[in-house]
Amino acid sequence: MTQPRNLGAFADNLNTSGQVSLTTGVSGTLPIANGGTGQTSLSCVTAGKATNIAGGSAGVIPFQTGSGATSFTAAGTSGQYLKSAGTGTPVWSCVSASTANYQQFTSSGTWTKPAGITFVQVCVWGAGGGGAAGRQYGGCTSGGGGGGGGARVRMIMPASAISCTVTVTVGSGGAGGSSNGASGGTGGNSQFGCYVQSYGGRGSCCSTNGCSQGGAGGSAWGYTSPYNKFVGGRPIYGSNTVCNRTVYAVGGAGARSFVLGCNSNNCTPTGSAEWGGGAGASGVYCYGRPGGSSIYGGAGGGTGGGFRACVTHSGAAGGNVKAYSSGGGGGGGCTGSTGSAGTSGTQCTVTGSGRGGGGGGYGSSGVGGAGGNGALGGGGGGGGGSSKTTTAGIGGNGGNGLVRVYSW
Repeated sequence: MTQPRNLGAFADNLNTSGQVSLTTGVSGTLPIANGGTGQTSLSCVTAGKATNIAGGSAGVIPFQTGSGATSFTAAGTSGQYLKSAGTGTPVWSCVSASTANYQQFTSSGTWTKPAGITFVQVCVWGAGGGGAAGRQYGGCTSGGGGGGGGARVRMIMPASAISCTVTVTVGSGGAGGSSNGASGGTGGNSQFGCYVQSYGGRGSCCSTNGCSQGGAGGSAWGYTSPYNKFVGGRPIYGSNTVCNRTVYAVGGAGARSFVLGCNSNNCTPTGSAEWGGGAGASGVYCYGRPGGSSIYGGAGGGTGGGFRACVTHSGAAGGNVKAYSSGGGGGGGCTGSTGSAGTSGTQCTVTGSGRGGGGGGYGSSGVGGAGGNGALGGGGGGGGGSSKTTTAGIGGNGGNGLVRVYSW
């Protein structure tokens, strides 16, 4: 009786609780269908690391949508970053580039408003006036007067108040006088559409006697020819008296230069300005005068050297910028039979404005020295006088205007 015997052996392996010992009471392999493993022995099983997540695709990132729930973002594009949406689905965003923009116009053109800007700052320089040529008048010779410097205007405006495109006009510097006693040309105005305008300096105007009127500086606030010929001086409001002449000055106005008595060495003031252009120096026989200066605008040109009472003179220096002191452009010389040319003005690296050109030196028996050219917005220097009407020094050219537009 094999079966009863097996049952008896099985009963012998039951413990007091009626449980069978698997180590002594069971032999063979427990089928998988009955909860076994199909193996003859068991050992500890170590779970491996997951190398893939089901359900995703290239470029997506998993995130929790709740407790025990995982989802995936959409795939972003190159250069984007993942931005949190709080408890919502993270979103891909782009890093915003700077909206700051700078454009400079050395010639006329069109400005296009960049996208995403809030403010626009415009700096506009009027062009400098040209210096007059030297003059031989009877037995006396005078150097040409210097041209006036162009004004500078700076304005900050909301971008919303400016049209999408703006016409930009850049004034050209006035030409220097090219023959005996010829006047210099007036510098052109510069504009940023109808929003900002800056006036150019007046060219030196030669009179019919031995004097040469220096050009008035350009006005920052709307004084146009002929009015900017009569305003000037340092930027104050009201009037002051110079040599019994009343000279009106308005803040930002172009500076004025005038002649009081052509036979006098006195009373030939050359005005300086703050934002307006410095005045060009007047030529009174041999009495040279440096050009007027401007803190922010273009400086005036210096007087050319002349001759009177057997005394010869060198050309005077052009006006300075970022200061009321003169001497920015450098003067010309008076050497031998040919007058030395006036030194051209240079541009100030701080304000961007140009210094005036120096006046040319007197030519004792030959050609008068040419006036130096003005730098950006600076007036041209006057030409040196000569003993001959056909060889007077030509005036220097005024510096061109400029428009700079900053936006952010």
